[in-house]
Amino acid sequence: MLYRIDRPEEAIREIQRYLLEIAYAPGGDYLPRVTVDGIYGDRTREAVTRFRRRYGLGEGDRVDPETFALLYAQYRRYFSDRTRHLALRDPTAYPLSLGDRGHAVIVLQSTLNELSEFYPDLGRHAITGLYRQQTAAAVRQMQRHLNLPVTGVTDDKTALAVEEDLRTKSILFAQTQ
Repeated sequence: MLYRIDRPEEAIREIQRYLLEIAYAPGGDYLPRVTVDGIYGDRTREAVTRFRRRYGLGEGDRVDPETFALLYAQYRRYFSDRTRHLALRDPTAYPLSLGDRGHAVIVLQSTLNELSEFYPDLGRHAITGLYRQQTAAAVRQMQRHLNLPVTGVTDDKTALAVEEDLRTKSILFAQTQ
């Protein structure tokens, strides 16, 4: 992804997404859970410092090219593991709609952000764990792409279709790398 120098928050959001995904992965409990807000605040600095320390990249909170490359590699590894293990298929989590909150919403928001690489009209949104209007709008857009009833509510059928679409795109992405 290319970043405009006048929009550094885009790069920070991406780093935060990677850190958050790693934090939720097995063994990621050494990282504090950051908010994906584009602000390089104390929690993000602490997460970067812990990540650098964990992988022998030295002390400090700077995301240099080496740190970014390893951060991305770990993110892709954990993200691939998550999608392989059917993260969206928790039948007790659905339906998800406005006002819902929790881990299932975080997984959904992270998945929608990941799919925005393939569907730019989804846009990228903060991963908050709260099902807000932005999440509902992204779900409606995915429902259109997947020829599902457009409700903005994530039911079992929507979750399965979104997961399968992401899995297919992730496999195709991995094959091109």
